[in-house]
Amino acid sequence: MKKIFVLLVCIGMVAGLCVGGFMMFAQTASNEKNSESRTDPSPKYSTRESVYADANPDLDEKEIRKRVALDLDKAPYVNAIEVSDPNDPVVLVNAYHTISDSYEPEDLDVISVEEDGMIALRKEAADAYRQLEEAARADNVDLHIANGYLPADAVHSTYEQLVKENGESVANQVFADAPYSDYRTGLGADIYIGSAENRQNIAQDPGYAWLVDHLHEYGYIIRYEQDKSVYTLMGAQPWHIRYVGKEAAKAMHDDSLCLEEYSIR
Repeated sequence: MKKIFVLLVCIGMVAGLCVGGFMMFAQTASNEKNSESRTDPSPKYSTRESVYADANPDLDEKEIRKRVALDLDKAPYVNAIEVSDPNDPVVLVNAYHTISDSYEPEDLDVISVEEDGMIALRKEAADAYRQLEEAARADNVDLHIANGYLPADAVHSTYEQLVKENGESVANQVFADAPYSDYRTGLGADIYIGSAENRQNIAQDPGYAWLVDHLHEYGYIIRYEQDKSVYTLMGAQPWHIRYVGKEAAKAMHDDSLCLEEYSIR
């Protein structure tokens, strides 16, 4: 199974109100009014939300609550929680949710064999990708897969090289280390249209519009979009798709959600 990898080319207080009996109500109407005046209203924010709101005065209430629910008020990569079910198609692996280094999908399905090795995804994702690719080519979109599942050692090796060449801050925006990597799920893949050399420019290809319109029909999403980087903490990667299943993909497509937002819907 360890042979199944391809090195990446580029680098959310319920308050309970006790109601007295009829005799108390009739006898203490005025006291009740006084009691209400002494009762503090429920706080608008939780403690964490309040601290985050003070630090981000330009954000509205909805956005404050969303970001705190996503743990964005915390430092990334620090005390991240390991996911409970890495086999869940909508598993969220990011700077706050890790995947065990020992995790390796048991149902990897080889999609392509290249000079550098085999490209594989979990079976459900692989089957869906084949259907996506077939449909794309039927509409004259020359879709290819560049890589899929990557084991922990391959991810870490690539990450270390990126850190060496660009620094940790830059590396973390383009390629996550093994515990935080979407590639480790066996559900994420890099794609290109036409030539592999054009992968980073895939969004400029005329066929990319077809992908944006149809990915969800096959259970896929664009994992890292530019306008969602504040939630994903990753730069735009229009070439990186992620299988989440048709129901989740449709919901994310219809409501313009990234996986992080979907996880707290």
